[in-house]
Parts: sequence; structure tokens; C-alpha cells
Amino acid sequence: MRIAEIGEFGLISKIAAFIDEVGDRQSPARRDLLLGIGDDAAAWKSPGGIELITTDILVEGVHFDFAYTGWKDLGWKSMAINISDINSMGGRPRYALISLALPGRREAEDVLDLYRGILEISNTYGVAVAGGNISASDKVVINITLTGIAESKMLTRASAQPGDLIAVFGFPGLAGAGLKAFSQFLNLDAEAQQLPGAHTLAVANAFRLA
Repeated sequence: MRIAEIGEFGLISKIAAFIDEVGDRQSPARRDLLLGIGDDAAAWKSPGGIELITTDILVEGVHFDFAYTGWKDLGWKSMAINISDINSMGGRPRYALISLALPGRREAEDVLDLYRGILEISNTYGVAVAGGNISASDKVVINITLTGIAESKMLTRASAQPGDLIAVFGFPGLAGAGLKAFSQFLNLDAEAQQLPGAHTLAVANAFRLA
């Protein structure tokens, strides 16, 4: 069965089932694992509390287009989507690993602009960039892995209950509207001028308030 036929979530389900079947369930690391595939972040027990880890990948031509996305804004957004995942689990972000696949024709200064955006939001949320990897590619690919810690209580999707209060920061749908405005070269009135910026930068954070 082709990936296009089962979709992203169908493929994730197959991978999760395979790991559960073939992986070593008796390893110390597996026994400490509290939450695996299927939520905003994975989680495991540690002496300091509950450790969290998340990862997101952005691919040129799939998730962004340099025709309407600058390098600095792309760096900010690539880190923001990971911070959002840690926050949504009730955690505090800590350490990031950044892996890049880059065409040789790209300028080194562009990559530094990418890191300017990454570090701008990282400094705001107390994230330390600890390392990463660089590889050659025919298009730009950005993959960030971010750890965090939930010191008291971890919030999961499965624990949501009817009657829970949901708080959404920002306006859902603005980023998609901004992409449409960019890609279709729409003429926007003054009230709609926020849309392009919403696509470039905004990440809506949703928290379930216990």
C-alpha cells in the first residue's frame, strides 16, 4: 500500500505498531518511557521530573517557499512550532538540536539569518541550542529536535475530558489565510495586512487548563 493511499497518520500508525512489536520492551529506556508516538511530544521519567522531546521538519517547496518567506522568519517559525509542542504538554523547553540539509548554491549569510530567527525566539523562551548536523541537499530542509521538562504535571491529548477549558492564543486560520494571500498574490485591504505576517511567524498555542 502506497504512502499516498494511507496518508501521514496511517503511516504513523503502522510505524508505531511495528516499533511496539519489534522493539525491546524490557530495555531500561523502554521501561522509563511514559509516552511514545501519538502526542505532541514523547515523555520519559527522569530524576528531575518528566523529560519531554519533540521534533519537526520543514521542507522547501512543501512547508515554505522563499518566494514569500525570509530566512530569519523561517528560523523563528521552525523553532516556534517545536516550542509550541513542548508548551502544549505543560512543559518548559530546554535544549535544541538543529539539523540542516542545504544546497551548495545558498549563501552562508542566509544560514546565519536563519539562526538569527532561531536564536531570537530561543532567547525569549530560555532554549539553549546545543548542536545539530548539516548535510548537502538539492533543497533546504530544517529539522529541529527540542527537549523540555514537565516539573509537576504533564498534559496529554488522551487526558482531555468534556468540560475542560481550552485557551487558544492567536487566531486559528490566519496562517492558512496568509499563505493563500501570498501564493495567489491577493490585494489586501488595511485590515487584512496582518495575514502575510501570520503565515510567516504565527504559531497558535493551545493549552488545556486543568
